[in-house]
Amino acid sequence: MKNQNQSVINEKNENPTIIFESIAPHSKPVAVGDLLTEIEAVITRHVVLGDAAATARAVWVLHTYVYEMRNAVACVACKSPKRQYGETG
Repeated sequence: MKNQNQSVINEKNENPTIIFESIAPHSKPVAVGDLLTEIEAVITRHVVLGDAAATARAVWVLHTYVYEMRNAVACVACKSPKRQYGETG
């Protein structure tokens, strides 16, 4: 099975292996502020969050693409205000 982002999905086992195609770097410098604004807009289109939380998530998304360039990595914990909020089942 394939979709536009995946080159191979191995469905022979319970935990299929997904191999993503390599993405070429952008040919020109990217304005990080504009990129973060765009990512934040996508997040707030699908998730109800406060402004600061949406901004933090956008920064986290960007971080996932550049973390290999760092010596230390931060961790983020998303917690519910009350026990069992957002859980299914």
